[in-house]
Amino acid sequence: MKSIRIPAFFFLLVCMGGLYPFVHNYVLFGGAANILSTGATVVGFGALFLWQRSDFKITRSFLRLAAIHIVFLSLWSAIFNTLDYLVTIQSLLLGLMMIFLIKSLLGLDNFIRLFVKFFVIMVISMAIGLALLVLGKLTLLSSIDYASDLKIWNYGFFFVKRGSESLIAIRPAGWLDEPGSLAFIIMFLVLIIDKFYTDDKTMNIFKWILIVGGFLTTSLAHIATAFLYVVSKYARRPKQIIFTFAAMTILLGGAYFAMAESNDPLVKYLYNRTFQRVTDFVQTGEDAGRGEGFAMGPEIFNKNPFGISPQQIKMTYPRYQHENIWSPLLYYGVLGFPIFFSLVAVPILLYRKKNNLNWSLIIILGANLLQRPSYIYPMYLVLIYVLLYTQRISSEKEQV
Repeated sequence: MKSIRIPAFFFLLVCMGGLYPFVHNYVLFGGAANILSTGATVVGFGALFLWQRSDFKITRSFLRLAAIHIVFLSLWSAIFNTLDYLVTIQSLLLGLMMIFLIKSLLGLDNFIRLFVKFFVIMVISMAIGLALLVLGKLTLLSSIDYASDLKIWNYGFFFVKRGSESLIAIRPAGWLDEPGSLAFIIMFLVLIIDKFYTDDKTMNIFKWILIVGGFLTTSLAHIATAFLYVVSKYARRPKQIIFTFAAMTILLGGAYFAMAESNDPLVKYLYNRTFQRVTDFVQTGEDAGRGEGFAMGPEIFNKNPFGISPQQIKMTYPRYQHENIWSPLLYYGVLGFPIFFSLVAVPILLYRKKNNLNWSLIIILGANLLQRPSYIYPMYLVLIYVLLYTQRISSEKEQV
């Protein structure tokens, strides 16, 4: 088993490399990235499934909920006469195949250990690359067309999804599509390490490297979830909570005044992406990182309480940015919204104690999902499966 771990993991990297939020296949293989990833996943799944036949290795409760999602999304596709929901079905099926591949080739424990190491290497590489870039020692290696007018700018040490190469526009995303995606996965890995590897010193060192490295993304969601994590982990008594809040207030206040007074363009950029972004949102209800989604969400929902397809939103509200907390409610309506989140909600409601899901984990998970509420993508589903559907990762005991 040990002899195939690294080759198997690299095969899985090929499978996920062209599937959101991973983009390294686009950098390596260009326009064939998505076809390569989908093809490798389907062929790998088919070969292993035929080989193992009846041993499907995915917990029945997850499969039942996935089947309900497929029926639900097919119905919504017919009602709204759009293919948008069928794309989500494709992501769900690829997620199921990915879970099967991981469990068959490596097992969840081996995969998570390698996946954590991969992300530790990613954030360390990002830190080194940023330092070299600021010193003028790092140059652009290539740029790849990705979506509409956006490109993936390849600096080797990290990628940037932007429309220009200017230093002021650089916000590193590791080897993913954007910083928010990196922050989202990092917090999932932190929760997984906390749940399954509390006595593993190496994994806990990796956990803090990921938490600290996540701040390089300047993601407000990472700042918020990391703060929640620290408070829930180390400030359980009222005095500890007060001390933690006071320390964070002093730290953030000092950073705010230092950055606001600076004339350095890089510091100004960091200030605009963090403090100024919060100020603008409080004053206008709009988030520069999410377009006009926050402000437009209530208006769209009031006109379409039972749902509106993503395609129709793009046509009617072209400035709407879908990565915000309103999107699932808009796309699936008041009737479909509970079904959409059932893959996350059901294990929490029914198996919380059985699967060791404490309230701090649930709160941080909820906060994390606020930044990426459209969670049905292959790798996100893998992380949800590990975190919410697995009791003991070493023996891979799962709920039924």
